[in-house]
Amino acid sequence: MKKIETQGYIVAVTDSSYNQPDHSFENGMSIFYLLSDGTFLIYDGGQGEEDSENLYKLLQKTADNNDLSKITVSAWIITHEHGDHMGFVDHFFATYKDVEVKEVWANTFYSWGKAMVETIVKNKPYCNVRVVEIGQEYNLADVKVEVLCAPEPLREIDAQALDRDNNSASIVTRLTIRGKTVLMPGDASFLAWDYMKDKYGRALKSDILQVPHHGANNAATKEVYDLIDAQTLLFPCGDRLYETLLNKGDYYVCKQGCPHDLYNTHTHALVEDFKGQIIVAGTFDFENPVIKRFI
Repeated sequence: MKKIETQGYIVAVTDSSYNQPDHSFENGMSIFYLLSDGTFLIYDGGQGEEDSENLYKLLQKTADNNDLSKITVSAWIITHEHGDHMGFVDHFFATYKDVEVKEVWANTFYSWGKAMVETIVKNKPYCNVRVVEIGQEYNLADVKVEVLCAPEPLREIDAQALDRDNNSASIVTRLTIRGKTVLMPGDASFLAWDYMKDKYGRALKSDILQVPHHGANNAATKEVYDLIDAQTLLFPCGDRLYETLLNKGDYYVCKQGCPHDLYNTHTHALVEDFKGQIIVAGTFDFENPVIKRFI
């Protein structure tokens, strides 16, 4: 095996109306890291079968490019229990028996999340399912992983608010890679950010930010973004959704004709005068998979 430098990639994913571009939300999240020991750290994976197949192909290609004989996942972090993040699980875990998954991190509350865990255990019986807690730190190869937020304390603060806004049930982690920090908040929303703002303040400072909730509404406030003060922004969304987030477009209208207000004034304020690098996952193309390296 050749010497590997830890590297991070963001992947374009499908949406809940694949092959129906007039109703495309272009959301979802799939981000993975190839670690220096030849194993992978993966966050979520997208919507369903197409995303599952796409992710597998990209993991295999990355493994081949680095002279790895197999795909081994040290940790697979399912940030929260929404289909655009965990919908790939059924197909991936049932289909790709050659992939070794050592651990899945998942803090689940709802029936669909518990069913996901059952699927993982059924298909990967030697995989450890870990429930993480705030303040824990893990070392995966040369990467330090800090758990900054998890849903349990938020549930203790206001269970009803968390059920109304269960994006805030996201596991929030921060990675340190070669001295750079990458903040990975999944879809963490206002409830989680209020908690983290009070707990960490300026210690939220990070070099790279995976923009929460794909940059859509109910993500974080400009005040929080100023505390993070990132130099690189990762948007887990397609190009058209990104334009809508910034320009208050009207592209996103569902089959029933209901408009979906995804525009976020805080996201707009974040990128309006941003001087750093912005990386948008991009629009899904199954024949020519879109993958972008960011570290």
